[in-house]
Amino acid sequence: MEALDPESEARFDAFSNQVAEALRLSGWSGSQGALCGYCSGLLLPGERKSMEPIAARLDPGRPEACYASIQRLITDSEWDAQVVLDFSRAYALPFISSRGRIEAWIVDDTSFPRQGRHSVGVAHPNCGCRGNHQNCQVAKTFR
Repeated sequence: MEALDPESEARFDAFSNQVAEALRLSGWSGSQGALCGYCSGLLLPGERKSMEPIAARLDPGRPEACYASIQRLITDSEWDAQVVLDFSRAYALPFISSRGRIEAWIVDDTSFPRQGRHSVGVAHPNCGCRGNHQNCQVAKTFR
């Protein structure tokens, strides 16, 4: 797996641990390691973002065990997405506001091409980065 610089890795670890704690307080009983690993796999470089390629990048020596852990997280673990959204907003807002008063939000969509149909949130909309309709995931960016 391609490494982050030490400062980014420390920030990511702190963030993912705090998200896991917020989920735990809401009643979630899933694996913190699987959650952090899956989030890392989604954010780090790599063309395919489905569970098997993520597991192979995260733990090349034991991809089957890593895959099983991520699989349990995705299919068996019940968690509230609103908890993650609320925590992320509360985490990011002080950083955003530290540059001055927020005068406007610019919301833009960013699409990520995906292969296959089994990744979370994949649809067949207009994929802006490719200029046509293809399988992709769409994220909203706020500026």
